[in-house]
Amino acid sequence: MKLQTFHYLKKIGIDLWVSRPPPRSDSVDSPFYCLFLNYHSVGFCCSLDPKAERIPPAILRFLDDLAFAFSIRKQLPHIGELHWPLPRNSDYSLQEAVRLLVNALPEKVLVFGGRVANYVCDVDDGKPSVGNDVKQILVADDILCYLGNPQAKEDLWVTMNNTGLINGDSSTKS
Repeated sequence: MKLQTFHYLKKIGIDLWVSRPPPRSDSVDSPFYCLFLNYHSVGFCCSLDPKAERIPPAILRFLDDLAFAFSIRKQLPHIGELHWPLPRNSDYSLQEAVRLLVNALPEKVLVFGGRVANYVCDVDDGKPSVGNDVKQILVADDILCYLGNPQAKEDLWVTMNNTGLINGDSSTKS
């Protein structure tokens, strides 16, 4: 059920009970920092160092370049950040919060980092499970693996081309 539907039913006086799995203890104790960028044609989700006070400019440049490959025009992204644990108690677990934020991203999503991918994908089958919306999700290595590594960037480009996320010349290097 979508969050908007839940809030609408609550406003008109219908109480719903939603069965949720108990939050895992590892998600409560360990800090987590995730970045969500919505470029309208593509969305990016990547986990960063929880101690980082700001987004590294090299990461933003890399994601801007990737977004340009999808839309062939420069766009300013909507940037969302998730710092876990939240400063106040939340009704959602970390996995639910990540999935809600991924649901808000466009149809094509690149997920960088295994930790955030575990929250986006079901652990049992490894397939994306982000709700009823049909999304093309590609899980890639940690984003820091691509910075300053032309071979890793080329491999990512080929993978995006082979999976149908982009239709481009796979010989192009970034």
